[in-house]
Amino acid sequence: MPVHPEAVHWLALSLLPGLGSTLVHRLVEHCGSASLVARRQWGTLPLPAGIGPRLQALLVDPNQLRDAYHRADEALRRLQHAGCTLLCPESPEFPSSLRTIPDPPAVLYCRGDLSLLSSAAVALIGSRAATEYGRRIAFRFAGELARESLVVISGAAYGIDAAAHRGALDAGGKTIAVLGCGLDVAYPKPHAPLLAEIGEKGLLLSEYPLGTKPDAYRFPARNRLISGMARGIVVVEATEKSGSLITAALALDQGREVMAVPGRVDSLKSGGSHWLIRQGAHLVRQVDDILEALCWSRQELPATDSSPQRGGKVLSAAEGQLLQALDVYPLDIDSLARKTGLSIVELHGLLLQLELQGVVRQLPGQMYERVEQS
Repeated sequence: MPVHPEAVHWLALSLLPGLGSTLVHRLVEHCGSASLVARRQWGTLPLPAGIGPRLQALLVDPNQLRDAYHRADEALRRLQHAGCTLLCPESPEFPSSLRTIPDPPAVLYCRGDLSLLSSAAVALIGSRAATEYGRRIAFRFAGELARESLVVISGAAYGIDAAAHRGALDAGGKTIAVLGCGLDVAYPKPHAPLLAEIGEKGLLLSEYPLGTKPDAYRFPARNRLISGMARGIVVVEATEKSGSLITAALALDQGREVMAVPGRVDSLKSGGSHWLIRQGAHLVRQVDDILEALCWSRQELPATDSSPQRGGKVLSAAEGQLLQALDVYPLDIDSLARKTGLSIVELHGLLLQLELQGVVRQLPGQMYERVEQS
């Protein structure tokens, strides 16, 4: 799609060395538009706050500006060739929610369905080294949110992020992956197929040019976009030192709702989630808790097919009932019979069928647990 006429100017400014998104926005606000920044006579006119002598010298150097515009033109050609597009704050598709966060991005690189940027969204985040419980909850919640026509946002990392994206996709819903690298860089590498599927069925988004490596310092900055685009964030599983707590703090600064899923009281993996709940985060046990925290009701959301699914396959009522019983902890077949009201004979057949599908697995002691893909 064609880019906004101002986008090339925003892009060129963002490519000037030492000029981050905050200063780019300050310059544009000072001059009135990104195109006027490049034409301004910086050597003779007053400087906006935060622009010191070093940056002034950069702005008055015609070689630096010429090089930045040359790189911007080349970047736009690469984006077009890669099937990506560029958004600037003047672009109609640019998320209005990101215009008002404390440190808004100067440009956004996108691949996929841009309409998702204006859709109601919830972010699901958590530990990379997630437990089976955390991955299972992220997968289920994402699927249920997707079936309510809500967009699921996460960061495409291992663990909770991947389970959330997969849950939304398997439910036939939409998901946005916000990357801490260029759109053409698969990180982590094993997620290349997942990222390709998100780019085809959902949206990949980054504020970094194509080819940008996934340096560690980029991810905290990336997190402000995850929280900024969402109406609320759900910390599914996190330790007390998890980066998800940084994202939760950013969400609070941005005026977003913060929610957390409790885990076992003796699980260090949920220590951060429990700390958030003690600090006042909404406790989430089911998707209805998320909708309530965001003041949404199911009646207000678009009607969708609520039939339980697994990998695109609609499950029978009995299969869905059995999986619901295995929601959190492993159970033996007698406990499953009491919870579901199904006979032992029925359960044996259903469990075998779900084991063959990879949805349920048997543990030692004839215990059964639910398995979610991630």
